[in-house]
Amino acid sequence: MTNWFQTEVAERLFKHKVVVGRGTACCCVAEIQGCGLTKRAIVQGGIAIQEQEKALPKESAANSQLMQHVRSCMEELAQEAKRQGCVYAEVRCFDDYSVFRQILEQAGWVYQPHYDVLIYPMQNIPEAKMRQINAAIRNGYSWHEAQNEDEVKAFYKCLKHLYRTKVRRPLPKESFFLNAWQQGVKVLVSVDGNGDVVGGVLMPVMGNKAYEWYICGQVMSTWAMIDYGRQHAIEVIDMMGAGEPDVPYGVRDFKLQMGGELHEWGRYVYVMRPWVYQLGKWIIQINSK
Repeated sequence: MTNWFQTEVAERLFKHKVVVGRGTACCCVAEIQGCGLTKRAIVQGGIAIQEQEKALPKESAANSQLMQHVRSCMEELAQEAKRQGCVYAEVRCFDDYSVFRQILEQAGWVYQPHYDVLIYPMQNIPEAKMRQINAAIRNGYSWHEAQNEDEVKAFYKCLKHLYRTKVRRPLPKESFFLNAWQQGVKVLVSVDGNGDVVGGVLMPVMGNKAYEWYICGQVMSTWAMIDYGRQHAIEVIDMMGAGEPDVPYGVRDFKLQMGGELHEWGRYVYVMRPWVYQLGKWIIQINSK
């Protein structure tokens, strides 16, 4: 079990981070985000497990040496995140980590239900969305990989407008996106009939899997990922977060309408400062309204 966000390439992009367990059976790279009441350590995708450990049978897992490695790793992560002043740490699972749930909870991590959505590029897109895509193409819209810094900057400008007017969450600076693109992270831009960038997606690729990290432009940008996947033997695109069960979430609805497959792999949270954590959640909820 590993993913692009647990590689050394991703680690180089994270200016503030916590890295534990490098070179052992399991390791973890957490990006430090936010400040003050919202400072947190975010592990995208889950613990990185060495290849030979992936087929660990559930019936023998509870007493395995790997379990103790995982517990030690996650205890160290919580301690280091606390030392750096984080209010909480969070592991966002992109795979089924249920075999580790008991040991993680013993280490103080609390499971929280949360959805993820996967899209398989070679499968058919629902007819209604395909008609929408074809209509956009007939109107002159298209996509391509960013060819230069100007196109990356134009994508960032669109993304920044979205986050300022609708998402209302912190967004990394423009330099982060330029650095990611220079490090080989894919930037796909969608353009209108005049050739102006109107959206795009920052999409890490690892083997036959891709990730929707930051996106704006909706249908054409999502089509860009799917079309890229079809052209480059990408088997699955992880659309990443899709909200909590029983809580309405338009982004999740859109991802499913594009042919996405819903998974409830959840998140694991370790809270160092409970009262500040609750206050921070309240502030985020207020800002997102």
